[in-house]
Amino acid sequence: MSKIYLFLMILGLALSSVAFADADSAPASAESPEQYPVCTSVTACYSPYGGHYVIQCQTFGQGCQFWTVPGYSVQCTGFDYYGRWVNLAYRCY
Repeated sequence: MSKIYLFLMILGLALSSVAFADADSAPASAESPEQYPVCTSVTACYSPYGGHYVIQCQTFGQGCQFWTVPGYSVQCTGFDYYGRWVNLAYRCY
């Protein structure tokens, strides 16, 4: 296993699940989604063509959820910045 691949896997595990959810928080206004609970999923990807890159998704709201497969994919479900309910899924290529 190459050193860069090992580094990326460790980085992916470290960044694999970043989330904040507070069920008791109330938004200050409906115009600012930053006031809602936030679900963020991040992982690092290794490119066979050289280098690496990071994929991530972020949603808001009381029912937001996130999933991460380190080094492979991220998925977020919840409200996007425009207030639409979305299911975002991205994977490494």
